[in-house]
Amino acid sequence: MAAPEQQQPGTPTSDPGDRGNQGGRGQAGTPAAEIIKGQLIGRPFGVPIYISPSWLLFIAFITVQFAPVVADAVPGIGAARYIVSAAFGLFLGLSVLAHEAAHCAVARRFGIPIDRISLSFLAGHSVLAEEPRTPGRASAVAGAGPVTNLIIAVCSWVAWRQLPSGSIGEVLFAGLTWSNTVVGVYNLLPGLPLDGGQLLRALLWRITRSPRTG
Repeated sequence: MAAPEQQQPGTPTSDPGDRGNQGGRGQAGTPAAEIIKGQLIGRPFGVPIYISPSWLLFIAFITVQFAPVVADAVPGIGAARYIVSAAFGLFLGLSVLAHEAAHCAVARRFGIPIDRISLSFLAGHSVLAEEPRTPGRASAVAGAGPVTNLIIAVCSWVAWRQLPSGSIGEVLFAGLTWSNTVVGVYNLLPGLPLDGGQLLRALLWRITRSPRTG
C-alpha cells in the first residue's frame, strides 16, 4: 500500500520574500489548476477536498482483498463480508484524510495557506500554498500526519482488545490497527516525498541553516 504523502510546492529560499515556485503550484512549473483532478466534495474550514475517480477503485480493491479476511474472522457471515470489507475500505480512506487534515491543521496554525487536499488510489496529498519558514515548523507540519495515523492505530488497538473474538467490530478495528500502523511507520521512512524525507530535510536545514541544502 502506497503511503499518503505531503506535497509542498516550490523550493524554499533564505529570503522570506522570495516565494519561488510557490503560491498555488503543486509541482514546479505546473499550475495548481492543471493538476487538480477529481470531484470537489466540500470545503471544511475553507480547505477544498478533491476525490479522484481512482479513489473508488481503492474502495473496490480493499473490498475484494479484505473480504476473505472477514470471512475467516467472522464465521457464517456469508455475502455480508463484502459490506464489512467495504466499510473497512471507507474507514481506511478516512484515516488517510485524517493524515492529510493533520498536516493542514498544523500548517494553518503557523499561518500557512492551504491550497487543497486530494485523495486518490492508495494516496493522499495536502498541498500548501507556501513553504514553512523555519525547520521547526517544517518538522511539525511533516510529522503531524504519521503521528495522527499512529494515534488512530493505538485507539483502534484499545477498541480491538475490548471486543469479543469473531465479531465484526473486532475484525474492523484489527484491520485499522495494522493498516494505520503500517501507514504511520512507512511515512516516517527518510525518503522524499514521504514525511520522513521532509523531516530529514528539515533536520539538514536546521544543521546547515540552509533550506536549499536541506
